[in-house]
Amino acid sequence: MTASLLVIAAFAALNPLRVAPTAPAEPHVRRSAAVIAAVITAAGVAVTATLSGPLLDALSVTGSSSRIAAGVAIVLVSLRDLLVAPLSPNPSLPGALAGLVPIAFPAMLTPALVLLSVAAAHERGVWVALAALAPSIVVAAATISIGRPGPDWARPLLAVGAGGIGVLVVLDGVYAI
Repeated sequence: MTASLLVIAAFAALNPLRVAPTAPAEPHVRRSAAVIAAVITAAGVAVTATLSGPLLDALSVTGSSSRIAAGVAIVLVSLRDLLVAPLSPNPSLPGALAGLVPIAFPAMLTPALVLLSVAAAHERGVWVALAALAPSIVVAAATISIGRPGPDWARPLLAVGAGGIGVLVVLDGVYAI
């Protein structure tokens, strides 16, 4: 997987316009929740990326199969974004703890992002994977902090694009076999 495909796939797995509607209404709480969500998401990605080698070895999964799994997960998350109403900020934990639920879980730290971190770290190394995934986490947190989910037409458009990127990740895994 090229570095550019990895960065684009990270944005596809972590669609900032999917995450934005989960933010609390109050601006100061929203900013604190965005920071908490970004830290939790980055920590989750770092742990899964670090454990990618032993995890894939224990499951007897090849690197190309992990890429295929990440691509399929991105396609499924994009279908959910396209067909289901946006995530709601309720129910949530009180105040800035909303950064944990519903922002970090289930909006940001999706199975697609976790599988992508595992596949990327296995193929390119942990540090390259973290560097490629970090911009999407930062942009998602900034989108939450701003509190503007974007125009109504943008979310489905990004979901369709994310689905296409997921297909490219699947094809990349298939070609690596």
